[in-house]
Amino acid sequence: MSTDDQVLFKGVVAAIRQAKEMGGDAGTEVGMTSRLDEDLEMDSLDHVAMLVAIEENFGVIASDEDFAMNSIRTVADVVEVVRGLTRAAQD
Repeated sequence: MSTDDQVLFKGVVAAIRQAKEMGGDAGTEVGMTSRLDEDLEMDSLDHVAMLVAIEENFGVIASDEDFAMNSIRTVADVVEVVRGLTRAAQD
């Protein structure tokens, strides 16, 4: 994983932990293949809280289409969307 990918991953994990109110080291392991709903037990409110945290942490604005819940299933999916949003924000 490149340095940029590591930064994105850490930021996404922080947003997930913030949304789930897990704290810094809550024992729940979050990896790229972790499934948001099944593994991390995120519900629709957690998804919204994660989106808000991502917007705040990365300084981006996401549309509903960016985070369509039927296409975002894993942490890797979230990282990919955030990568696109941060690139678009830099242009």
